Amino acid sequence: MTAKIAEALDCPVDDFFDAKSNPTGETADLLSFWAALEDARERRGVLDYIRAVAVKSTQS
Repeated sequence: MTAKIAEALDCPVDDFFDAKSNPTGETADLLSFWAALEDARERRGVLDYIRAVAVKSTQS
């Protein structure tokens, strides 16, 4: 699952576990929340949102 998220976000899986790039544990929270989503439509919506935010931030 982590590999698919990394692929969707176009980042290496290691970024999820790198304390320097994520000192507050936000990645662990994100993965926990993701795992809690049981509905495929909800997961797709979250993924679409994250993708849109990531694209917008790279255009800034």
